[in-house]
Amino acid sequence: QFATDVEVHVVATRETADETIIKYAGQTKTTYVLTNDRFVDFSSSSVVKDKRLLRHEILPNQVFIHDLNVDLTYESMPN
Repeated sequence: QFATDVEVHVVATRETADETIIKYAGQTKTTYVLTNDRFVDFSSSSVVKDKRLLRHEILPNQVFIHDLNVDLTYESMPN
């Protein structure tokens, strides 16, 4: 469940999510991608070259983003 100010985009059928993410994030120098994908097919993109890909670990009730020293604990939402 997301806050009302979070925008979610679902990639259309037959489109690749990777290409959409890289193009969108490449529009500004302040956009980072939270991913464990290294986007090797997009090594020439500014997002990959500028190292704006942030790896993460998601565990039950906890998220780690080591590059940002983020360690968050959260409560699961009831179904």
